[in-house]
Amino acid sequence: MSRPPRTMTDDGPEYRYSFTVTEHYRRELTRALIGAGYRSAGIWMAIAIVLVAGIGSSLLLGSVIPVIVAAAVDVALVVAVPVAAHRRVEAAAALGSVARSGFGESSFRIGHDLPGMLVDYDRVVDVTPRGDLVWLRIRMASSTPRAAWPRALFPDAELARLRDATAHE
Repeated sequence: MSRPPRTMTDDGPEYRYSFTVTEHYRRELTRALIGAGYRSAGIWMAIAIVLVAGIGSSLLLGSVIPVIVAAAVDVALVVAVPVAAHRRVEAAAALGSVARSGFGESSFRIGHDLPGMLVDYDRVVDVTPRGDLVWLRIRMASSTPRAAWPRALFPDAELARLRDATAHE
């Protein structure tokens, strides 16, 4: 069984790099989360299922109303992606908050203000730099969530070390 990332009270590298959250960063993060949401197969499967159910119900009932309702639900699903992305950014990256990182021999520390988390390099599943962001997937006890962090927290040498750590997968 996998263990979760360690907490701030554990021994590990000290913070060395910092980034103050700006409105530009929040817009970039929101755009990235919206893009990730629309690239997700789940949203498109939900839209297709609702539409097929609406068409099927319409054929069975001999009415166009189920198709109209299905179309309205699909529009709501499409609109929900950017709304959810905006809310996640508002909750996770307050304007003016400080994100920090520090890297050691076997682990790295990362967090917005306090608390942060200490992650062993062998828990990193994927590292994807994209523009001003670095997407990380970290193996946790029951899942492998994906998170975006400011590129400024990952100097080139440390980013290369993280990418090397994922090569063992």
